[in-house]
Amino acid sequence: MPELPAQDSRDGSAAPPIADPREVRADGTIAIEEGVNGSATDFSTFKPKFAYGVTPSTVTLTWAPITGAEQYAVSRNGIVLVRLNSGEDSFHDTDLAPATEYEYQLSASGVSDDGLPTQLSARTVEIQTAGNQLKRSSNGSVVPFTNQPYDTAFVWKTFIPQSRVDLDFFATISCGAIGDGGVQFGGDNRGYQTPNSSTPNETPDYRTQMFVNVNWDNPSPYDFYLGKYVNASTKYDDGVLVDTETASADGMTFTNVQHSGNFASVRLNHDVGNPFCSAGSIKYNANINFYRSGTVEVVGSRAPVPDHEGYARFNNTGSEFWVTMFNRDNKGFDCLSGGCTPDDIITSQSR
Repeated sequence: MPELPAQDSRDGSAAPPIADPREVRADGTIAIEEGVNGSATDFSTFKPKFAYGVTPSTVTLTWAPITGAEQYAVSRNGIVLVRLNSGEDSFHDTDLAPATEYEYQLSASGVSDDGLPTQLSARTVEIQTAGNQLKRSSNGSVVPFTNQPYDTAFVWKTFIPQSRVDLDFFATISCGAIGDGGVQFGGDNRGYQTPNSSTPNETPDYRTQMFVNVNWDNPSPYDFYLGKYVNASTKYDDGVLVDTETASADGMTFTNVQHSGNFASVRLNHDVGNPFCSAGSIKYNANINFYRSGTVEVVGSRAPVPDHEGYARFNNTGSEFWVTMFNRDNKGFDCLSGGCTPDDIITSQSR
């Protein structure tokens, strides 16, 4: 397990350890595990991609090193709490209210080849501190929020297949590149790709990502994990990287969250622009419906730009598998202006 610092850098209080993600002892500490590197049985090699533990008044974050990062910034509700150097991989937040939702963001920054500061990635999660209702197993252990014997998940990613893309007429105007034909934006350099066991915390290969995990046996509010993620945008001029920025995740929201018996539902709202441009954005809205019996439904629409992909994950036997919900191509970057006909996405898949 990764070691946490002996004291919190802000107030000197002791930082509690992140417990074993598969069985958390009933000592008032709860842990969430989001994806692992290393052996599943040899915990000397365990390293979480991004994990957090909560008590009624604290949140402890820990993460695997991000390649190229020289500094990490941890924010709560949009306010930077601390900046950490590249050798640090955890943070302990204190004096929080019980049963209260907070939004945390972990941002990693580095330096580009030409010496310019660059933001590498940003991960945003909504975390609720513990209240009085904790789901416990028969032996008195708190049931982890993920990696349960029975859960269902959904992920929606937007991405650009090319490694770099030229600006079209609309983008040239809205991105301030009139008269400069050498400007390009970086893409993700991949095709449609089924998620892996690290999703949603794999190395970013997308523009944006929204992730929902339903834990059927946990009481509210611990029955949902909701995560939103934005990858860095890069700008090139005549083939040379000149700037890197990351768009805000504020335009990605989860609404109408509900769970009743064997049915759960959440609405995804997405409106995120290129941070280098003054107009245009990637837009979609959809209701995601989950049935414990083993079905996921998507009912919504998108502006047809860039490529979009959606996948459902089923887990009811201790093993998990992903199925494709939809793959939708880019119809042209001029659609960022809102002038294209919306593309309806209505589909369902069962395990």
